[in-house]
Amino acid sequence: MKNIKEILNPFFYPKNVAIIGASTKPFKFGNWFLKALIGFGYKGDIYPINPHGIDIYGLKSFKKLNDIPEPVDLVYITVPASKTLDSFIECVEEGIKAVIILTAGFKETGDPNFIEVENELSRLAKESKTRIIGPNCFGVYCPEGGLTLLPGENFSKETGNVALLSQSGGVAVEFTRLAHTYGMNFSKVISYGNACDISAADLINYLADDPQTKIIAGYFEGMKNGGEFLKSIKNMRKPLILWKGGLTEAGSRASFSHTGYLASKPGIWDGIFKQFPNIIKADSLQEMFDTLIAMMKLPPPSGKNLAVVGGGGAIGVALSDMANRMNLNVPKLRPSVKSEVKKNLPFDGSVAANPVDLGNPVYRTTTAFKNILHILINDPTINIIVNDQISSHIEKSDFRSLKRILKKIRQELNFPIVVVLRQVSKKKDELDMEEKHRDARDSYLSY
Repeated sequence: MKNIKEILNPFFYPKNVAIIGASTKPFKFGNWFLKALIGFGYKGDIYPINPHGIDIYGLKSFKKLNDIPEPVDLVYITVPASKTLDSFIECVEEGIKAVIILTAGFKETGDPNFIEVENELSRLAKESKTRIIGPNCFGVYCPEGGLTLLPGENFSKETGNVALLSQSGGVAVEFTRLAHTYGMNFSKVISYGNACDISAADLINYLADDPQTKIIAGYFEGMKNGGEFLKSIKNMRKPLILWKGGLTEAGSRASFSHTGYLASKPGIWDGIFKQFPNIIKADSLQEMFDTLIAMMKLPPPSGKNLAVVGGGGAIGVALSDMANRMNLNVPKLRPSVKSEVKKNLPFDGSVAANPVDLGNPVYRTTTAFKNILHILINDPTINIIVNDQISSHIEKSDFRSLKRILKKIRQELNFPIVVVLRQVSKKKDELDMEEKHRDARDSYLSY
């Protein structure tokens, strides 16, 4: 019996690919995906399969899979759901190892006929040597293998150490684009859809031993075999940041119409998050991304005590409330620490407490800001610092000064500091805000 690496490697590192349903019509999935694969720069041979045998984007096409003059590693099926089973049977007869079915319209429709088609796809895959990712998915993005998602021709070609598993194709594309905005690169991104054959558990088992992957993020809706999934995460030592969709009654109904899975009850997942410390819960795409960035940028904190430093006021109250809801503490400053902080406050109106209210986002002098950070870092009862800045009020020269301080502390002391860059203007400051965000994330952690 093959191990999971032998089974899944052809999905990520194929020597050649064929696309059943390749088309010259721009609004067809077969055209859209072929264009993306060519545009991304896949280096292997690409064989369009089209019943008319016409050339597409300069590539010679073939009427049938068995007309191709060499064995094919990976086949994409993009024909309508009514024709998918016949196309897959052709793949089985040709001994194809890996098939990605992009086509939607199976059990998620609730139609008994297409439920049966998906069941037959599953049965044939398990009885043959031909394995399936999908149906109802956007495929695989693997920079090293030259593969991209639908549509992902402009994705980065650099390999990173983050992997993403997503039952939703839309989430896979949106998350990948968001990550690239901040310079994050991926080892692999897999949109796996209805998972009629290859499951989330199979993919986790593969990524758990993938030397390129250090952190895994995942968006899941439902599981075909909960026992296999639990076994896969029990054996995994890498962190998994998990956004679980469909945890409400309405969300569960939406999940069924999306991927054909009724989502599990929230209590089951609460138990999973408590039982496995390497499984980290996220409640949205943005939270999954922020958590991933934190794990990549921050050294692990030594405890749960948090100090808030910044402009103070309502944001200090809000951050304190949020910290407590997340089971973090915002302790009172010890008298000796409070005294040292007070000596360095920039002007009247500043408050030596936790939160430390510096009274002004620019903090009057960067020396005061630097000294207060060092005082808090040297306090063994403080494990994390959150620095609040109203970014649109900070001139670029002041921002760079604050950035240099934070960057130096990160390099020399390796202490977890999170910077909150708040924007109060939605007009002329937007581009400046984005520049500051990207600049900040290169030096320390910012939100």
